[in-house]
Amino acid sequence: MSITNASRFSIKGQNTLNHVHGDQTIINLNSQLDRVERTEYDEFEYIKRGDIICVKKIMVPEDVRDWHWKWQNGSGVFGRHKTERTICTVELAGRQSSGKYTAIMYEGKDAHELWEEDFQRVSGTRNPDIAQLFGINQSKIPALIFHHELLPLAHVYTGSFWMEVYIGELSQNKRCARSELWMDTKGFMCSGPKGPATKWLSFNSRSAPAVPLTVDMLKDDVSFSYFCNIGSSADWIVLNCARYSWLHNMMVSEASRDTKTTHLYEHPAPDPAWTDEILYYVRRLGSHFPRQFPKNIIYGLRFDIVYSNSLEAVAMWPRAAASLWQCVDRFGWTEMTWVDGGLIRFKFTDAVWWPSYGVHLDIEFDESRLFWDGWLSQSSRVFDPLNSSGNGENWFQIKPPSLRIETPKWSRGLRRPKVVREMATVYLFLHPLPMSVSELIIWAELQDTHFWSFDETGQSKLSKAECEQRDLPSLVSRVPGGRSTQLHSWSARVYPALRDWQIARGFDPNTSDWARHMRYPEFEIISARKDEDRFDGVVEDQEENQATGSWWEAFSGSNISAFAF
Repeated sequence: MSITNASRFSIKGQNTLNHVHGDQTIINLNSQLDRVERTEYDEFEYIKRGDIICVKKIMVPEDVRDWHWKWQNGSGVFGRHKTERTICTVELAGRQSSGKYTAIMYEGKDAHELWEEDFQRVSGTRNPDIAQLFGINQSKIPALIFHHELLPLAHVYTGSFWMEVYIGELSQNKRCARSELWMDTKGFMCSGPKGPATKWLSFNSRSAPAVPLTVDMLKDDVSFSYFCNIGSSADWIVLNCARYSWLHNMMVSEASRDTKTTHLYEHPAPDPAWTDEILYYVRRLGSHFPRQFPKNIIYGLRFDIVYSNSLEAVAMWPRAAASLWQCVDRFGWTEMTWVDGGLIRFKFTDAVWWPSYGVHLDIEFDESRLFWDGWLSQSSRVFDPLNSSGNGENWFQIKPPSLRIETPKWSRGLRRPKVVREMATVYLFLHPLPMSVSELIIWAELQDTHFWSFDETGQSKLSKAECEQRDLPSLVSRVPGGRSTQLHSWSARVYPALRDWQIARGFDPNTSDWARHMRYPEFEIISARKDEDRFDGVVEDQEENQATGSWWEAFSGSNISAFAF
């Protein structure tokens, strides 16, 4: 190679010599590397839909119809999801050696929206007792894939009492719904996505101690032994579970007098004799009793008595104990006091503002569940005195609807707040509250429920003219709409469980020792009538009374008309 017009030079070292013939064109290319920011989705494996192999379905496709808020056109819209969600045990192509996984797949109009909500809920969890997300799919049918094969609690749920006690404490402790409890392949309980539901017993514990997460706690003997070791602190847990084991819709069979139950949200067809009942708050009673029991018999049933399915009184709340009616809300009153004769006294404190806003009293029967808990805590001692077979599911209690005393709606807001002169303290007295179905009807329909007085003892009543002169509010009594008299019973599995618990705790179940330990009064045991013909005779007498013009009697078999035409 020659170098043109160059002589007497040398090139030393490791140099590079470029020899270019002709014209040289130099092009400079400047490029910039764009950095793609990672998102939360990149923290999980992306699994193609074709790599998801469904092994078995855990939950068949269910319509997700959760009400939710949407932001649309600058305002909030209340709508419903339109999505089907399926849960399956799956294998992943190329990862069969890693075992099985659990996948939730979404189909429908709002599939991606619901997928995103669930993703945000589960993507941040990294706790050994919470199901952990492994991978995602964001295709037309999006999916969430979780580590390990998970089995929903609903698939092994038996509804046994001690399983219920454990599940209630576990869900309370983990702050999750019962349908969100799962079992993994290692034999531990964990919380996770919402799974299939079943007829759970829903109750909340007063305290939520940390309970073991091993699946053997689902066995009755293991759960029972564990809570026995806790001791007295578990008394309330057990009683709370028993209380909420009540059966919402119990029906008494006409032929065999056996108790039958339906699902919580199923309503048995009412007896035709009750379909024309104008009193909405007692109409549902016709769903529980056959024609064998006429209205006047049923109207005589009391709220403070436990009955057998043949309407025989079994046990009664002691008359000297605290009243089962409780004021749960009030506006315009203070100092609720029980006085002699069963009267209830309230001090009127809203003489200025009541014309504008009105006043009211809301009264609930057994709001603190004194009757229920008191009965359950000593029910075991009732079986032997009554020679009962112990099938407590045949026993029931009638719970009345809540009551309200208030100023009529038409009278509120008609006047401005008034300036009042000094006035002596005035009291509102309520007459004894109803304790039977017939008394409830009289209370609601006749409106003779209260009076005003300046006297703390209620000995002197203010007349209607005196009340108007002092501008005291006019009050009406009513049963709030939608409220009804209900019939409650408890599952047959509750009574033997409570008996076993008392024995394990060192109490004699044939006494009321455990009830007194729990600070409940001792129920009065009412001897059962052994002659069934007595009941039939009473029915015949009542039917004869009806024919003479009496609508119904104040008390069953009393021959005293509570309300006659």
